[in-house]
Amino acid sequence: IDVYECFIEEVPVMRRCTDNWVNATQILKAAKFPKAHRTRILEKEVQKGVHEKIQGGYGRFQGTWIPLEVARPLAHKYNITDQMAPILSYVPDPNNPLKRRAKPVKATPMPSVNTGYPQQNIPHQPVIQQPQFYPQQQQQQGFQQHRSNGSAGQHENWSQDDGSLSTQMDEVMRDSDTSISSGHSSPNDTTSEMKNHKAIYTESLIDFFSNESDEVPQVLHHPPSDFDFNEPIDEEGHTPLHWASAMANVPLIELLLKHGSDPLTPNVSGLNCVSRSIFFNNSFQKNNFNKLVDLMKNCLYTPDKSGRTPMHYICESIKTKYDTSKYYMEIILNKLAQGNENLLRIVVNHHDIKGNTALELAQFSGNLELVNLLKRFGAKETEPSEKKKTITSPIKEESAEIPPIPSLPLQEVGPIFTSMLSSLADAYDYELKNKEEESEHTKTVLEDLELDIRTTDEQNRIVLDQIDNGSSLNELLQNISNLEKDSERKTQHLNKVIERSQALSLAKLVHKEESSINLINDNANEFELALELTRLQFNRRKIVENILTELTEQSINKKMNNYRRLISISCDLKFENIDELVDEIEADLSSTA
Repeated sequence: IDVYECFIEEVPVMRRCTDNWVNATQILKAAKFPKAHRTRILEKEVQKGVHEKIQGGYGRFQGTWIPLEVARPLAHKYNITDQMAPILSYVPDPNNPLKRRAKPVKATPMPSVNTGYPQQNIPHQPVIQQPQFYPQQQQQQGFQQHRSNGSAGQHENWSQDDGSLSTQMDEVMRDSDTSISSGHSSPNDTTSEMKNHKAIYTESLIDFFSNESDEVPQVLHHPPSDFDFNEPIDEEGHTPLHWASAMANVPLIELLLKHGSDPLTPNVSGLNCVSRSIFFNNSFQKNNFNKLVDLMKNCLYTPDKSGRTPMHYICESIKTKYDTSKYYMEIILNKLAQGNENLLRIVVNHHDIKGNTALELAQFSGNLELVNLLKRFGAKETEPSEKKKTITSPIKEESAEIPPIPSLPLQEVGPIFTSMLSSLADAYDYELKNKEEESEHTKTVLEDLELDIRTTDEQNRIVLDQIDNGSSLNELLQNISNLEKDSERKTQHLNKVIERSQALSLAKLVHKEESSINLINDNANEFELALELTRLQFNRRKIVENILTELTEQSINKKMNNYRRLISISCDLKFENIDELVDEIEADLSSTA
């Protein structure tokens, strides 16, 4: 991709040579909007019009690109037109084109402060730079000066935000000019190939951390088998999990933990991953700090090399971070309160290696909301020394000097304290698991009971409806008696109809048989024939009765069974005993009446 490029306070802003489209994401970065604000502007203002979104594998060229005629009013709206004038106003001269910047030359990696870490490279696309704005030599000098100045430990500056996080990762990207391949490895050199795979995966991680998207690309789901996720990827000792925590990217955190990332791995300043995340607003803006804590809760109660927990760093927050610090602190305290009470009391009142508790740091920083919050969860005030005056503590002039807190005993107690906390946490996890299993069982039993209650209520409703439709049980029994008599009458009528039809059929058969007989039988066979005729008539009669039974039961069984079921429910009797007890039921009802 050929681009014109300038830098505004070390933020690159690019314009494509082919179509003059400008990177809108970089415009908003140069305007110093934090990531969350940039995302909202892109969604509400930029991406509703003509745009092109580039992400995943394109490194510093990623972002939302827009036409030049759209980029100019966007820059004007956010007061950055003057700084971007070289990009927005430049008119290419075909007779005097700008010179291309040379591609990075592949070379064997040289020893440096990053020795031992995978060397990265920016994609080798040619880049055209505007010489009259930021000459290449000035850029390199400015960048080298910025890196040489270094940065303070993060626990000394709590005012970092999304913009600075993105800037830090941009620096990592710009600083990684060395090619992945050394150029001297043999194709059969398996070790070199494995190193290349690890370096490519590390570069993909860095690309993603400098990206605007929260969606984890597929390439990160398939790391090399020997990739160590607890190795630092920058000079400040941050692991991929440190970066994911700072970005508050829950899907990436879950992925890294799945592949063996340890949230307790410290950076150069000694911060674990949760402590690192609270130096940024990302989790506050995404409202997902509770998910981070659930995934890395062992960071809450395990002290770092300074003897501090995340609560200590929160309590050092400056006044402009009140809402953020309160949000983080409430979630941590509520999470600890769900477990063992002893664990909560120990962590809340834990002293760092300088003897400070979270409550004392909150008092010293003047954050009274955190002071009250900690006290509500059991934090206890200690008598301050002359070296630890707080804004809520009266200054007492005493002649006797208070001896300093010895550091050696605290160092000896540190491992024991960590072990105790881990044991308490394990016990809490075991107890919580048992409670969850009991809760699931109780929930299942309750659902079964509710189903039984609904079934019984439905049956009662049916009975009440049937009782409401009749005056009384006596009337129901009278209806049964009337129906039985009516059934008997209809059965007799049906019997006569069948007999008539049978008589006509039999008469025809007899007439047919008699007309076919020519010989007169002797008297010897008359008796046997009479017996045979009687037997056949008996069988015919039995068949007729069976036909009657089938016809009548087919029509009345359903209704009669409903009446039997109604009497069974009303009198609390077994269904199969109703026919035998009908007379007794009728007698009892008559005597009661």
